[in-house]
Amino acid sequence: IPVGIYCPFPGIDAYRPSTRTPIDRFFLAGDWTQTSLPFSMESAVRSGALAAEAVLSDEGQSANLAVELQISGGLSNALEWTKFGSPQFLRGLGR
Repeated sequence: IPVGIYCPFPGIDAYRPSTRTPIDRFFLAGDWTQTSLPFSMESAVRSGALAAEAVLSDEGQSANLAVELQISGGLSNALEWTKFGSPQFLRGLGR
């Protein structure tokens, strides 16, 4: 594997599709969708949660499955969010 995390060009986020599509009841999920995270496993997990939220929303139900991102404080704090066991991630799982 030449690169563990894809290194996109500036502005590439404008081309990442959202979870919702123009097709009724058809949703997208994957690290390549709009997640506010770089292309990674964490982005893939977040996109799955966002897609599940969209499905539930269309069924008239509300759920907070995707952990709200509050990245501030520079690179070191942003990297903290990529840790699977971060306190914010575990709170999102109800732990």
